[in-house]
Amino acid sequence: MEYQELLNDFVNMCREVIGVDSGAYPAEGESAGLKSRLTGIYLHGSMAMGCFNPEKSDIDIIVVTEGEISDRQRLWFMEQVVRLNERAPAKGLELSIVNRKYCKPFVYPTPYELHFSPVHLGRYLESPEHYIKNMKGRDRDLAAHFSVINRCGITLYGQAVSDVFGEVPKEDYLDSIWCDVENAVEDIQGDFVYVVLNLCRTAAFLREGRCLSKAEGGQWGLQNLSGRYRGLILGALASYRAGVAGGIKDAGRADGVGEAGDPVRVMRADGKLEREFAESMLGEIRAGRQACAAPEEKA
Repeated sequence: MEYQELLNDFVNMCREVIGVDSGAYPAEGESAGLKSRLTGIYLHGSMAMGCFNPEKSDIDIIVVTEGEISDRQRLWFMEQVVRLNERAPAKGLELSIVNRKYCKPFVYPTPYELHFSPVHLGRYLESPEHYIKNMKGRDRDLAAHFSVINRCGITLYGQAVSDVFGEVPKEDYLDSIWCDVENAVEDIQGDFVYVVLNLCRTAAFLREGRCLSKAEGGQWGLQNLSGRYRGLILGALASYRAGVAGGIKDAGRADGVGEAGDPVRVMRADGKLEREFAESMLGEIRAGRQACAAPEEKA
């Protein structure tokens, strides 16, 4: 696996800071009994789904603990994560620490102990103590992450996925997705590839209960969505494979690969069709959420 050495070092760091090797933790008189036992470390996202691209993918990790972790552990953990992030791909490491009791049975929105992504690096460097005290709460995104882990997550360390993660209810997964796509009509102009493929895989979940990667979602969309949007989806897929995050507009061009390995011209559809596609998919998602809502919520 690509970045295997980095993943191995991350696992060893977690064992040292949180878990079984915690005797190395510089507690300075703090009781060893305060340290949590590490339940497991789980890889999700593009690397677990087999569509990782170091030019545009991050490394997504969930760390599960048996109980809360102390502020001293958070500080030491973050010091090591920032160092490891320097060896990560361009988009870096994205990770959350979650208490096992919220994983099975699943709790939504899911509480988390600590979160990191390069987006928050500046905040951490400005004030580590403030960061670790405030970077905890509840995160709706974890419903989608846990769904991927249940489908194809890779256990880097610890107990099996089935022993740690419970089923994510359909309504929670849909709400999690909605938080990510609700502004798709506006966002599709600036992040064409991500929005188109994300809407395709959301439609696949709604219609067939399938949890797909972006690339798989695009392929599903070509086969199951209106032919009116075929060129749009092909363009998003080709841009995704070519590493063109925003897609190519107007007369722009990049080499890409379409179905069956055929080369295609990576072209952006006109803005009107893009907005129409986003509006259509959002309408379907709204209907799906309504169908999943409890009777009292529908009233």
